[in-house]
Amino acid sequence: MVGIWQDVLGVERVGIQDSFFELGGDSLIGLKLIAQLKQEFGIEVPAVDLYKGPTISRLAGIIKHMSDQNPLDETARQAGQQRGAQRREWRRQQKQ
Repeated sequence: MVGIWQDVLGVERVGIQDSFFELGGDSLIGLKLIAQLKQEFGIEVPAVDLYKGPTISRLAGIIKHMSDQNPLDETARQAGQQRGAQRREWRRQQKQ
């Protein structure tokens, strides 16, 4: 999740207690973040949850709670993680 936040916010380092909004996030970037989370983890995160949990730590707790209530198909979860890893590697290479 840290990598996704770094990508959408365009920052090099994000701590799990850093506020999305204090790092420069806004509603449009929030929608991009939510789309990336859906692609990576295969879970729908309502936009309001970003306001409820504006840190990685709190948002991860919300997502975990959602996942516990509605477990993902393991194949879909792994595919999403692989796509995310590939995307992050491509972006890392583009920065070099």
